[in-house]
Amino acid sequence: TATEAATKMAEAGVGCLVVVEGETVLGIVTERDLVTRIVSKGKDAKKVKVQDFMSSPVISVSPETRILDAVKIVSRHRIRRLPVVKDGKLVGIITAYDAAIYGWGMPTH
Repeated sequence: TATEAATKMAEAGVGCLVVVEGETVLGIVTERDLVTRIVSKGKDAKKVKVQDFMSSPVISVSPETRILDAVKIVSRHRIRRLPVVKDGKLVGIITAYDAAIYGWGMPTH
């Protein structure tokens, strides 16, 4: 549920959860999703399932993606979190902060 997702984020000190089934990435839920899709609409967070408000399909990159290309994707799609997926399995996540810090002045090869 949305409540369980919010609790997991708070306990882990993170701003998003990547939703997986087995090892397959299905969606992503952010703090902003909880506010704009649940709280602001007066929905009961104890009853709304994650699958009903997660962002899907997920915009993602592979581990081989150059950081400058990742920065372009973050900027173009106006997202703050970019999952890194290999063979359908989540292997990491790039945040907008990472993109800002590491995206400038890095080698482009």
